[in-house]
Amino acid sequence: MIYGIIAALDEELLPLLERTEVHESKACCGTTIYRGELGGRQAVLCKCSIGTLNAAICTNIVIREFGATAVINTGIAGALGEGVQVLDLVISKDVTRYDIDAPIYHKYYPFTTVYEANAILAGRAIKAAEALQKPDGAPVRVHHGRVLTGDHFVESSQMKRELIAKYRPLCCEMEGAAVAHAALVNDCPFLVIRAMSDCADENANESYDNLISHAGLLSARTVLGILAQDDGGAL
Repeated sequence: MIYGIIAALDEELLPLLERTEVHESKACCGTTIYRGELGGRQAVLCKCSIGTLNAAICTNIVIREFGATAVINTGIAGALGEGVQVLDLVISKDVTRYDIDAPIYHKYYPFTTVYEANAILAGRAIKAAEALQKPDGAPVRVHHGRVLTGDHFVESSQMKRELIAKYRPLCCEMEGAAVAHAALVNDCPFLVIRAMSDCADENANESYDNLISHAGLLSARTVLGILAQDDGGAL
């Protein structure tokens, strides 16, 4: 198994990159892609920058040029679902986008806008996340369900209510569905992991700034927990 680990921001990737024995690095598409060993597993790590286009480009490269056989998108998000709070963890059951015309997309390849995450990776992520603690020592609350993606930073209670009513998601972010789409067309299993940095409301920017490092670290630790459970079997 070669894990492709993709994050948008330094705060999301550096906790993993600092633990990686890097064997090779390559400048590509405005970023650097690292190949090496993380937690005793082969891994390819990439900071894709924010947004769906950057995420899709980098995911395709990580799979096709660097040979990743499973992709994990790690990072932060805004909490949407009932009971989901800051520094909770969301493990994707599926991922979809809110900023596209879904009916027309269903008429063309790959004929879907909802991407099912790999159940084995999700199970390992849930187990890993349930063993974590928040900075204050409290156990991390873990949720399993829909991750919602769009090229907007959601910071409006009205928009939040509209997204909840239409999609029933647990959280919103800016890369997951693009990673999932690129993984699907390359027949590669994927998972999206998100730690909540804010509540996607009018206080989102302040909360994001205050919690980005803590949330990024929680998500990264969940990735490490997944790798520790790798038994060499197929996904």
